[in-house]
Amino acid sequence: SRLGSAGRRAVERGDAPAGIRLLTRAVSLAPTPGVSASLRLPLCQAMNDVADPTRFDAQVSAAIAEATEAGDERLRLRFEHLRIASALLYEPTATPPERVADDLRSMAEALEILGDDEGVAECHYQLASVAWFLGDAARFEEAARRALEHAIASGNARSIARAADYVISAT
Repeated sequence: SRLGSAGRRAVERGDAPAGIRLLTRAVSLAPTPGVSASLRLPLCQAMNDVADPTRFDAQVSAAIAEATEAGDERLRLRFEHLRIASALLYEPTATPPERVADDLRSMAEALEILGDDEGVAECHYQLASVAWFLGDAARFEEAARRALEHAIASGNARSIARAADYVISAT
């Protein structure tokens, strides 16, 4: 839909508030659970960018249910990744960072098998964040470089910009 495309473009160019408005409307008009879940991915990313944990969690829960109903394992994994990655942002003491990193590595492997470069890039970006949180410069740089490699392969401008920023920070 045009509304969904406009929302995705807004999120990619860094305009999270506009993306949230457009994608929330597009989700409400989605004809199937699969379409709705695919629209919720950039919506949840935008909500995470503006740190809206209540709405984020509700959207992720709905999206996991929709992706499961649609039989889309790749999309379900992407939402599980978002939930895991947000743990350090919203509840930094609730889950040990090492456990978050282990879960993210597992997600990255599964998404790589499914051929989802954008999802793999996002996992490695979050792995870099965990490494930074732990003060591990070598792992930060390694994860940032892998994030950039997969982001470029995906062609997603938002992922490329975020990963490139981390690579620059690492050097």
